[in-house]
Amino acid sequence: MKKYLSILFCMALGFPAIAQDKVNTDFFYFLNGETPGYWGWVIRGDGNWWMPIEDSGGQSAGGALKIEKADDAEIPSAMKLKWRKGKGEINASIVGSPVDLSKYENAAEYAIALKVISRKVPKKVFFKVNCGKDCSGQVDISDSLKKAPRKKWFVLPVPLNCLAMQGVDLSNIDWPLSLATAGSLEIHLAEVRIAPMKKGSQGCAAEPEDTE
Repeated sequence: MKKYLSILFCMALGFPAIAQDKVNTDFFYFLNGETPGYWGWVIRGDGNWWMPIEDSGGQSAGGALKIEKADDAEIPSAMKLKWRKGKGEINASIVGSPVDLSKYENAAEYAIALKVISRKVPKKVFFKVNCGKDCSGQVDISDSLKKAPRKKWFVLPVPLNCLAMQGVDLSNIDWPLSLATAGSLEIHLAEVRIAPMKKGSQGCAAEPEDTE
C-alpha cells in the first residue's frame, strides 16, 4: 500500500516513480522517507551548530525543531518538520559531498514536495543551499507557504538560475537543502529533487530582447 500511494503521488505531481536502489544521488536528496546515498540530515541552531540525525528523526539541542515520521495517511514515508519559536533561526538541512548542477542552470529547478500543516506561517521562511566555504544562497519561501492550501500536498519549485543570480556556485553544491525559520511552523516533507523546469518557464533568466 505504501509503494502504491507513492506511485500515485509521483504520477499526480508529474514525477516518475523511482525505486530507491536506482536513485541518482546527484539529483535526489530526499525520497521514500530517506536521504539516499551520502546525503544526511543535520540540524543547525538552537544550541548546536551541527547536529547530524538519522533518517528516523531527531531534534535540536533545545527541542525547538523536531524532525520525525509524519504518520501521513497519503504519503506514509513523509517526514514531519516542526519548529517552535526559539532564540534565532533554526535550520533543517540535508548535507553531503558536492555535486555539480551548473550545466542545468537554465533548465532545471528544485522540486520540493510538501504539505503545510500550520494555520499561520512565520514572516520569514528560507530555502537555502550551500556551495562551499563562504558560498551560499537563499530564497524567502514564506509567501509561497502562506498561499498554499493547508494540509494538501503540492510541489514548491526553486529554479537553479534564481540561486545562480545570487552568486551560488552550482558546480559545488554540498548542502542541497536547508529549510530555516525563527518562528513556529509545521510541514510534512515527501520529496526533494532536481527536476526539469516546466515547458516555457525561464525561472529567473532574463527575457530575450526584442530585436525587431
